[in-house]
Amino acid sequence: MYQCPNCGGGLRFDIPSQQLACDFCQTKLAPTHFDDLEGAQEVSEFEVTKFHCNQCGAEIVSPDNTAATFCSFCGSSTLLESRLSNERKPDAIIPFKKTKEDCIKAYQGFISKAIFAPKELKDSKCIDSFRGIYMPYWVYDFAHEGPFSITGTTSHREGDYDVTKYYDLNGYIDASYRGLTHDAEGDFADDISEALAPYDAHEMKVFNGSYLSGFYADIADVKCDTYKRDAESTAFNISFDAIRNEKHFSKYTIKKNIGPNSGKIPAFKTKSHYAMFPVWFMSYRKNDRVAYVTINGQTGKISADVPIDEKKYALGSLILALPIFVLLNFFLSLTAKTAMGFTAVLALCMMIAALVEMKKIAAKGAFAHDKGYLELHKQERVGKPKGIFTILGERIKARDNFIGVISAFFAIFLSLIMLIANPVSDYYYYGVAFVSIVSVLLSILEVIKDYNILSTRPLPQFNRTGGDDDAS
Repeated sequence: MYQCPNCGGGLRFDIPSQQLACDFCQTKLAPTHFDDLEGAQEVSEFEVTKFHCNQCGAEIVSPDNTAATFCSFCGSSTLLESRLSNERKPDAIIPFKKTKEDCIKAYQGFISKAIFAPKELKDSKCIDSFRGIYMPYWVYDFAHEGPFSITGTTSHREGDYDVTKYYDLNGYIDASYRGLTHDAEGDFADDISEALAPYDAHEMKVFNGSYLSGFYADIADVKCDTYKRDAESTAFNISFDAIRNEKHFSKYTIKKNIGPNSGKIPAFKTKSHYAMFPVWFMSYRKNDRVAYVTINGQTGKISADVPIDEKKYALGSLILALPIFVLLNFFLSLTAKTAMGFTAVLALCMMIAALVEMKKIAAKGAFAHDKGYLELHKQERVGKPKGIFTILGERIKARDNFIGVISAFFAIFLSLIMLIANPVSDYYYYGVAFVSIVSVLLSILEVIKDYNILSTRPLPQFNRTGGDDDAS
């Protein structure tokens, strides 16, 4: 902990002034004050207090030794174990620019529009639990310079033939890209870090532990090579588009059939940096699921998991359905057969919606789009996605949330039978229409349940193995 040289009180990083501030005597110091006194020292580690959660294994660090009373990742309210630790010193940091008050105001504006959100997400106690955490990121810089040679084509019609001519297009490229970022925490979901992006890497400062005063920080556990190829592809695509849009090449068709290290375009020279970026973090836990609200501490951009309160949704649907029912009853009359067809179409739509949700859950559960998680936990990237019928079969076998889909399929099947049989009595059509309505209600319940699974996450289980110490 950094102490005030005037009164001995604890210093914290004050976001509005971007200085270290003492709450007791109002002294303010530059973040580099203590380094300036001690002289510049090249060190690879810095001493922090490491807090460990026994519930999920998450670890956060802080220069302060005050107790951490809850875990931001799993929502556990137990006192976190603490110990002194030496951690790898990041190369750079983006200090918090948005205060907690800015964060709460932005979130309240956001959540007020979510009318079906659980009341806990709007509770002042929950909102006040926002915690400032510096998340670890890998920052990549790319540069390439030299001659390039690519193939361009022109095509035209000559009689009955399509004529394509090939040309060697040569030039010289000198391009550099700074600040392409990917998060370095395997259990910090990629979809969250992508939603918070972009950070302005031009505002990075040389890392100094004083920026952490009053905040927490997570530590890197994903190697920098994990996302290096993705960042390189991003840089290459920008270079390739710039070449393709060059006015001298405008009349040619240039296909992207070469890679960044193909030799036809100069290979990249790469540098990577370990950095910490600011995130305001809040977790909402219900049973064995947790929802995260994260806010970019530099730009204020929000990424939130917002589940649906089923009771609120049912009440809102009922309030909306009553006037619709009255209007239809007064202005629209349906034959029995038409009513059956209408409800069968509703059943089909809800069945499709439920199956789509199932497929999304299967992909999310396999972490199909989270490269950092797969790398950290040594899991292979999933191959061909599971088919709908495979997923449905697994649910039926597990007896989990499938009745709506099956009942909707049964209602559609009965409707087709009625159309073929064409009975005289209307009671048959109304009976099948009733079955369809019941299947629609069951499917809606399934969709809501699946949506809540998609909009929340399983309680995390961290597996700390250490990051990449060999970044160049």
